[in-house]
Amino acid sequence: MNVDSMAKKAAKGSGKAMRRLYDEFKGSAYFFCKLIAGEEKAGDAVRKSFAEAWKLISAEKGDTRGFESILQANFVKHSKNNAIPPAGSAAAGESEAVSAIKTLPDKQRIAVLMTYLYGTNAKAIAGAVKMNEDAVVDTVKAGRESMAKSLAQAHPEDGDKSIDIRLANIGSELRAAAARETVPQSVDEAVYADIEKRSTDHKLTKKQVIIVAIGAILIIAAFAAMFWPESIEQMRHVEIEIEGYGTIYVELDPNEAPITVENFISLAEEGFYDGLTIHRIVPGFVIQGGDPEGTGSGGSGEPIKGEFEMNGVENNISHTRGVISMARATDFDSATSQFFIVHEDSSSVLDGRYAAFGRVTEGMDIVDAIVEDAVIEDEESGYVAPENQPVIKEVRVVD
Repeated sequence: MNVDSMAKKAAKGSGKAMRRLYDEFKGSAYFFCKLIAGEEKAGDAVRKSFAEAWKLISAEKGDTRGFESILQANFVKHSKNNAIPPAGSAAAGESEAVSAIKTLPDKQRIAVLMTYLYGTNAKAIAGAVKMNEDAVVDTVKAGRESMAKSLAQAHPEDGDKSIDIRLANIGSELRAAAARETVPQSVDEAVYADIEKRSTDHKLTKKQVIIVAIGAILIIAAFAAMFWPESIEQMRHVEIEIEGYGTIYVELDPNEAPITVENFISLAEEGFYDGLTIHRIVPGFVIQGGDPEGTGSGGSGEPIKGEFEMNGVENNISHTRGVISMARATDFDSATSQFFIVHEDSSSVLDGRYAAFGRVTEGMDIVDAIVEDAVIEDEESGYVAPENQPVIKEVRVVD
């Protein structure tokens, strides 16, 4: 996931983007806060940390730090509000790295945890714990020495070299422990509820601005209609970045397929397509993607009207090479998120039956390369096994 890109969408009030960011970081967040604030207080620290993060990234002037740096500083801030639990005996199943971290006093524990778990540099740690960089370096060094003593006591049979190896593995052990962390359901529910409220409030504010603007637009439109009787929508542009291949530049035509274009733009802005795959490749015909399940049977869950002739809608875009169109089931109004790009002219097969809504302006060489490299599991359907499916890194809306 592109964290910075997702954070920009979250800053604009996208509930889906906020949920994806929370789901990405919640495990390590809860793990960190539990080691600093204790298990009873960790959930509250996580909830407050994410709430403050949404506020900071959506502030009028914005926050110049990256989203992950903001989160880490918040973890420290809201965990330090609680007394750091004293070191205790290792819990059942607890990793050696966690046990070693828990032997450290408060500032050492925070600085060492940020260093080993997140790879945070001294400058960022200094800002989070309100120390100068030299003091942070000394604190991490002292923490490392304390952990070395703790490990030496636990493994009297080891020499200095073996202890150094154990210390070197602490970072990977901590990350593995964080990946296994289960966040309590009550914490998930609280954060999701907050995200839903923020997303709804943002939509309401945006709607109020739109309502005010509509009055002015209607007045302008009334005068414009005298001189320009037919309304022509501006073309929209998106970039589809395929991991390991490059970017496909696409122009979307809302004059021919307004519902389809609006749906595609909306999903792209929410980050729906980011990380999905190209699951179907038929050389000389199409490449198809946009299915969360990666099987051809999934979608966004919100079907739209099929904008094509057989469904009673005029659409003058022909399915020639480079045209982008919506995939669907047998129901004419069943398209949701899956789309395809025509590899070679297929107008005789597809025209009038599928909702074409734009065309590739640059990047058909990437489509050709995807087709050429395809490892197709089922030649008849064009299905590509999950491990061989090209990844859609991101769909960016340009205008």
